[in-house]
Amino acid sequence: MSKVLIIIPTYNRPELCAQAVQSVMDQSFADWELVISKNGMAIHLERYLELLDPIIDNRCNVIYSDPAGLGHGLNAALEYARTSLMDGPYDYFAILDDDDVWKPDFLGRMTDAAIKSRYDVIHCMQEQKPVAIQGNGRPLRPELLRGQNYINFPMCLFKYDLVDRVGEFDNSAGPSVDWDWHLRCLQAGAGYGFLPLVLMTHHWHDDNYCLVAPLSDYVRRKIEKGAYD
Repeated sequence: MSKVLIIIPTYNRPELCAQAVQSVMDQSFADWELVISKNGMAIHLERYLELLDPIIDNRCNVIYSDPAGLGHGLNAALEYARTSLMDGPYDYFAILDDDDVWKPDFLGRMTDAAIKSRYDVIHCMQEQKPVAIQGNGRPLRPELLRGQNYINFPMCLFKYDLVDRVGEFDNSAGPSVDWDWHLRCLQAGAGYGFLPLVLMTHHWHDDNYCLVAPLSDYVRRKIEKGAYD
């Protein structure tokens, strides 16, 4: 049986985060551990605890860090998983944004595909609510990925050893942390497999990080400089 480390980064969306956590609790695949990485400890803390305490169990861990960005929150969760008394070791890891949800069979389907294919990354399709702004998912093509990211973190299951092969998440990439990570995975020789099933829901709203965070050309400048070659 494979074990999965799940990370949910969150900042100031307790109600949405609780929905994301509930979708983890509802997974038919049960061999996982969850780190909820809360940036900014004091922000809505009481509301977070009020909503999360009734639904989490002993597989769930909540950590707190300074509000320093998405990459910082992800790295803090990985460090916690390495150094705490969590059960590991892990075969895979997955990242669920705090405003998205997985279908109940996400982990079961994805781990089964990963085991059978031996790919380093498996990615699925998504549905989008209330409207579709991105594509719903298609197989990886490196030349297209260099133009823009179209594989969001919650669509993916990663082999855990990619953490050592690729390195920590780049907080300087801002909302493009996932884009930078995928390009670095390819640079490290990671193989990608596509599972043509809709296994998660991406929510668009006024506080969506991809829409409200200051966008930069950080990743594009790295591409132009050959950083991913």
